[in-house]
Amino acid sequence: MAGQAVRFMQSLSLATLDAVGMARLQRHWAVVFQGNALLLGQTVGYNIALPLREVQGLDESTIHSKQYEVVREVALDPDKDLDLTIDQLSGGMAKRVAIARALALDPILLLYDEPTTGLDPQIADQIQDLIGSVHQRTTSSGLARTSLLITHDKDMLYRLEPRIIMLDSGRILFDGTYETFRHSNSPVIQPYFELMPKLHQRLEGSVDPAAQQSLS
Repeated sequence: MAGQAVRFMQSLSLATLDAVGMARLQRHWAVVFQGNALLLGQTVGYNIALPLREVQGLDESTIHSKQYEVVREVALDPDKDLDLTIDQLSGGMAKRVAIARALALDPILLLYDEPTTGLDPQIADQIQDLIGSVHQRTTSSGLARTSLLITHDKDMLYRLEPRIIMLDSGRILFDGTYETFRHSNSPVIQPYFELMPKLHQRLEGSVDPAAQQSLS
């Protein structure tokens, strides 16, 4: 799902950036990790505040305002949820907190690594809708956001209909729309598309023996 970051990245080569240039660039992106990477034993508020303190060096008043803002953006209640510890959260709530933490950095580029893995179908649907909603919002400076998702979730592709890039043996095999991808007759793409639900299930660690056999 493209936005300002794609146009910006096209104007530079990452290979030519030194450490200072790369550090400056990294301040404009954020990551939602597959396992959320939240600090257990700490509160929701602490997890959101940490990168704002360590990366952006914001004052506590600004951090407090951002905490409330981003928690509301992911449909949580800041008055109740900021003081919860991570081990008190459901899987869906933890994913929302991970997205809120990323949003707090106000990124132009937002990267998601298998964002629906391990979630039940109903919660996965809610997270998919949240990802789509977050993508449509601009940054605080009015820039369009780019969202990059690594996923094996067939349902998410159907719901979001993003631009799809498929890699095969280290090369770009496909770059196009969801509809073109879904109807492709490629001997690589079509079998992969059909196996996506099983691959997604494998990431969750719950593939049945018959499905495991078909993927081997």
